Amino acid sequence: MILLWGLEEDRTFQSVLNVLRKRDAEFTFVNHASIASTSVKFSTTPTLSYFLTVGDNKLDLDSFSAAYLRPYDHRLYEEGTADPRPTLGGPDVVYHLLMSWAEHTKAIIINRPSADATNHSKLFQSVTIRECGFSVPESLVSNDLVSIREFEAKHGSLIYKSMSCVRSIVKVLDTDALANLGSFGPILVQQRIRGTNLRVHVVGSSVVACQSNSTAIDYRYAECRMEACELPTNIAAQCVDLTKRLGLIVSGIDLMRAEDGQYYCLEANPNPAFGAYDHDGMSSVAHLVVDRLMESNKPLQMTH
Repeated sequence: MILLWGLEEDRTFQSVLNVLRKRDAEFTFVNHASIASTSVKFSTTPTLSYFLTVGDNKLDLDSFSAAYLRPYDHRLYEEGTADPRPTLGGPDVVYHLLMSWAEHTKAIIINRPSADATNHSKLFQSVTIRECGFSVPESLVSNDLVSIREFEAKHGSLIYKSMSCVRSIVKVLDTDALANLGSFGPILVQQRIRGTNLRVHVVGSSVVACQSNSTAIDYRYAECRMEACELPTNIAAQCVDLTKRLGLIVSGIDLMRAEDGQYYCLEANPNPAFGAYDHDGMSSVAHLVVDRLMESNKPLQMTH
């Protein structure tokens, strides 16, 4: 039995649901939007066990062989309000207990909560990216305008973006505009790599790559078409290696193929929204994810 927890209207989540239905797979869907009417309880005797209840339906989480989890901000689904609450509520308990189960169960989990950790610091994640043999853009985190201007003089055009897992729109840095702000908090700036954006989805040892035809700094917020492409064998192998080193089964890796042919790795997403790329005859990422979920006799070996 496979557990799916997420929002049905989420395009990526929907693609996995559709494949499971087409294959007549045995699964249980728990709507993340119903978290306010969901509860999770656990028992430590005789062994640690978790039970999830939705309405009148009580589920023994130990009965699941695999799970695909795409959580959102659970505080947004409190009953009676759309605003996050500063106090601990029922959805907080459900979220944290479900994540605790996902971390420790022997079931196949896409992906375990601990594997999400490096995505909270792009600079920390870049250490592992380098260890896999990728080039990474030179980066600076600073709130000192002099240091930023020196960095600009060294590398030319710079971009800035979020240094955490919070999604941001990547833009070219205007240091004159920054100077007009007066004081400002630390920002992440990077040398601008000119070339072609590529998105690579890794599922286990399988690699699905596509490239953008957009010249925009951030193609996600511009008109563009994603086209399937082939990666050099060594680059594909590095993507698989990076995914494994991060403790992930599924990853979304952002690459840049520079104008001189060199490949740069920008970051690795542990919860990629592959639904936007999984179309037009490309190898189906959703099918690969379902393949992994249905390998119930081959649970993920936990590493430390």
